[in-house]
Amino acid sequence: MIGSLKWNVTSGILACLITFLFSLTTNSWETSLYRGLFYFVIFFLVAYLFRVISYFIAKDSHASKQAEQSLSKENSEEKSKEESEEGQEQDEQEETMVKETSEMVRSLLKENK
Repeated sequence: MIGSLKWNVTSGILACLITFLFSLTTNSWETSLYRGLFYFVIFFLVAYLFRVISYFIAKDSHASKQAEQSLSKENSEEKSKEESEEGQEQDEQEETMVKETSEMVRSLLKENK
């Protein structure tokens, strides 16, 4: 879970104090205290709900990042295999070209003698 219960308690206490102080101007202190405690519970639960939602959002984004990394790793492995195969083919082609060129040079040298 993201954060700690401190966020829940802090938001609850803040809501309780604000509600108590504003309600105290028009109601008795018992009613104001009751309303403050009621809003403490409400805001505590709302903060908890936000923490749970943010946990699942972070969890999903973390899972999708891992999936992207594994896909990119697989793609890079496939590319490196393809590149190595292409490199081997190029090496073979270069060797054959070198052999053909050297044979042509030899034949030309023999003709000049």
